Amino acid sequence: MCGLGLLQAWSIEAEAGQAQDATGERSGFQVFRTFEGRGRVELRDGSVIEVPPASLLVTRLAESARWTAVAPGWRFWQFHFCCLGPLDAPVNRPLPIVEHRRDDEDFLAIVAGLSSPNPVYRQWASATFAGMFWRWMIGWSGRWSVPSHHRVVARVVERVYQRIGEDWSVARLAREEGISERYLNQMFRKVVGESPKRFLNRMRLLTAEQMLRFGRMNVKEVALQMGFATPSHFSNSFRAFFGDAPKEYLAKVQATRCDIQRESA
Repeated sequence: MCGLGLLQAWSIEAEAGQAQDATGERSGFQVFRTFEGRGRVELRDGSVIEVPPASLLVTRLAESARWTAVAPGWRFWQFHFCCLGPLDAPVNRPLPIVEHRRDDEDFLAIVAGLSSPNPVYRQWASATFAGMFWRWMIGWSGRWSVPSHHRVVARVVERVYQRIGEDWSVARLAREEGISERYLNQMFRKVVGESPKRFLNRMRLLTAEQMLRFGRMNVKEVALQMGFATPSHFSNSFRAFFGDAPKEYLAKVQATRCDIQRESA
């Protein structure tokens, strides 16, 4: 599973013929979430991707040359993000996406968080973007569509994303949804492929990883923010998931950033 770190976000409504060159960044990805109108994304190898309305397009920043509006009123959101690990999503391929009722609210929270001087809010903006991005991927794949038990799981997942740092338990999730723990376990294994307990732990750790990488909180502060009982419990869980303790992991991330900077110099 890739950990997403949001770098920038824009809301754009471009007139026909309006264009913008890529930033020249060599690492990371960009997302075009189109609502209305049509656009075109040109890659550095000369290929062109047509972007229709109600779609999502992911491209690598290093491969992107420019975007151009090909019809009046191309309304879209653009995001730049980095990804630790392989991105489990189609690249250079427009995907049909159905607008979610929380999209506007989440986007406003993301913009507000990125513009805040408080690192905690910037971390939350990154985590909110990750939740929104994977929600789009889930909607595109159709895994959580019509069946009622799929909708149950989707509601539970959204509840966790909204309040990721709370002291969640399987019993509490089942109680808030008005179902038994046994039924919730069965539905999660059928739809998500893992137990709700494992899902909760994975989401907390992925969010914690983003907070450590892009913020100024130490391991103890992140552990408490994410609802772990003790810093040692957090460190052990982090090592089991990512393969390194938090400090070792961050040292490797920093070393990778330095390599990228040297290559860009």
